[in-house]
Amino acid sequence: MLNKYSCFHLEDFIVDEYFFSLAKRVHEKECVEEWLRFLEENPDKKAEIEEAYLLINGIHIRQKELSDEKIQDQWLRLEKSIRSRKNRKVFYSLLAAATAACLVLFFSMRLYQHKESGFSNKNKKDKLSLLDELRPESNDVQVIIGRSEAIIIEEDACIQQKEDGSVIINDEKKVQGNAKVVTEDVQVVVPNGKRSSLTLMDGTRVWINSGTKLIYPSRFSDKVREIFIDGEIYLDVARNESLPFVVHTSGMDIRVLGTSFNVTSYKEDAFANVVLVSGSVEILTDDKASTSLKPNDCFHLENGLKSVKKVDIYNYTCWKDGVMKLEETPLNEIFNRLSRHYNIRIEYAKAYSGIRYKGKLSLDGTLEDVLDNIILTEPFAYEKKNNEIIINQ
Repeated sequence: MLNKYSCFHLEDFIVDEYFFSLAKRVHEKECVEEWLRFLEENPDKKAEIEEAYLLINGIHIRQKELSDEKIQDQWLRLEKSIRSRKNRKVFYSLLAAATAACLVLFFSMRLYQHKESGFSNKNKKDKLSLLDELRPESNDVQVIIGRSEAIIIEEDACIQQKEDGSVIINDEKKVQGNAKVVTEDVQVVVPNGKRSSLTLMDGTRVWINSGTKLIYPSRFSDKVREIFIDGEIYLDVARNESLPFVVHTSGMDIRVLGTSFNVTSYKEDAFANVVLVSGSVEILTDDKASTSLKPNDCFHLENGLKSVKKVDIYNYTCWKDGVMKLEETPLNEIFNRLSRHYNIRIEYAKAYSGIRYKGKLSLDGTLEDVLDNIILTEPFAYEKKNNEIIINQ
């Protein structure tokens, strides 16, 4: 019955008779199961089916914007379908029932998507709790396989995760792959003052900024590639349309197929950002709202408030090149980032939150070098005591 839909597009779904007749059978278990079977065989049609139902009933949950021309074209098609019905009373009954069908199908799809993703809320909660428990025991990078003792790397680490579970760090094999290892999670702790990089078994590359904690499986499942972070990473995700890639943080999940983007989500900070470099991502926040990004979009989440704006992506990704490029950035935010980068505590007055700085700072030198460059534009005095910088008013 549903085979014909494999070649349908959005506008075909909107005017199809079966979409209206589906409302008559909305409470029949066989009907929902039939759609779920179809979606499993045709996952590429899920978005179009969902959007068609939502458009028919004037509901648009996915937060995607259609052009005026497309909306007008679809509305004309829908009106033509309406006029072709002789019994308008029957039609409006069908339309009312279709609203109910829309909601049932929408939640059925969400259940399907949840099943398809291969992860559960409990699994996510457990992993994020484990991230909370991870504490840097030194100023060195740590790599922990399952319950094994941490591997300590005194310098910035270049980590390679192999398909057989083996781990290579700075060109030296530190963990030998075996049947037990591939079932374990890998925990990476990059303390303040250090940076590292990671190549996952599928070829995805991850740049890890200072003060970041990361958990990933030694081998991805056959349903989803997922990692968990607290901190900041830049990802270049290897494309695999049959195996979505999901980044979990304490406030959101970012779902992609293959793309490049930056995630900033330190639990100690009041905000989180996702900046898309190429491809596309879908962000699901704790309130279950979904937001899609296009290249050069920045998704900002702070105190439950969300926004999307166009940005200069280099301002958000240049940290991996040892640079800080700033556009009217509050000094207090700059001081916090420098503290994390150099692993030196910086004390400053609240008044600095109202002073903004624009410029480009090289992070190759010392912290004092960077502060001296800022002083050229925004004068202030500072002194260093032990491992602490005190900025005077």
